[in-house]
Amino acid sequence: MNRFSETTVLVTGSSSGIGAAIARRFSAEGANVVLNSRTREDIEKVAKNLPDDRTLIVEGAIGGADFAKEIVGKTVERFGGLDVLVNNAGIVDQRASLADLSPARLTRMFAVNITGAILVAQQAVALMRRGSAGGGIVNVSSTAARKGMGGQYMDYAASKAAIDCFTIGLADELAGEGIRVNAVRPGLIDTEI
Repeated sequence: MNRFSETTVLVTGSSSGIGAAIARRFSAEGANVVLNSRTREDIEKVAKNLPDDRTLIVEGAIGGADFAKEIVGKTVERFGGLDVLVNNAGIVDQRASLADLSPARLTRMFAVNITGAILVAQQAVALMRRGSAGGGIVNVSSTAARKGMGGQYMDYAASKAAIDCFTIGLADELAGEGIRVNAVRPGLIDTEI
């Protein structure tokens, strides 16, 4: 029996890089895996090497309440529940100083990197609270959250610092309910982002 058989894992932003590696590993360990990306073509590249009966593709951009409900709803419809959420979806933009950070860029950065993570977690937690087995949430942060990245990626760093704060708060809120909440803070990883 594989380590994660009978476990369902939702990995946002799983069409490449860290998210794809996480999805592949969970699948190799026997988990049902829900893959997510903005474009179906990108996510199908990951899905083609995973077992069809244990893989679900949910295409769409993380960031809105409707999509958060949709992705968790489709997970439940296909696999009957959700055990682990990996909030991995994230974006970064071109290098920029404070003067170059437009309202549109900031809105997009925070919509994907923090608002989307919170909204998907909200739906996942509501589902996990109904079950008796608890669950787990892993938020993917970045070492940029500790460095600030002034004159480079300050908005990205701020969004990842918000993920760190959200993780601490949610872990505190759910501590007595059997739902574990953690974050990982990768350094520089050679991926498309």
